[in-house]
Amino acid sequence: MKRFLFRLEPLLNLRRLKEQQALEALAREVAEQQRLEAELSRRTARLQQALAGAGADAQPSARELAERQAFVERRERERAEAAERLIVQTRRVEAQRERLAELVREREAVERLRERAHERHEHEEAQRQSAFLDELATQGYARKTQAAEA
Repeated sequence: MKRFLFRLEPLLNLRRLKEQQALEALAREVAEQQRLEAELSRRTARLQQALAGAGADAQPSARELAERQAFVERRERERAEAAERLIVQTRRVEAQRERLAELVREREAVERLRERAHERHEHEEAQRQSAFLDELATQGYARKTQAAEA
């Protein structure tokens, strides 16, 4: 039996490698997204603490009010910046997911070609074996016929 050889095997291996690399890149992006989500949660908690502390004194001076307001505004900016970084990272994760999905489709297309080529090989090999067996049967019949005539 002739061994199956897929001419596009190097391409299939390359597609598998690219898919694996994209999967690893996606994992890194998701980890970064989770880190940014945790950072946003911390920033939100700090803002809530700043807002809760803003009304602590019954008679704060004008300077204390201005300092507290500046502090609260700084916490709001920090939270807004963290939220923006998370939005950007979420977009990056989605882009990486789309890239991975495209690479999976490309690999699967080559794998389907490989499966069809393998099926074609199996069919051709079965035909060769059938032709060989038919030839053996024909030769055997011819020998029997010649032996019967002699």
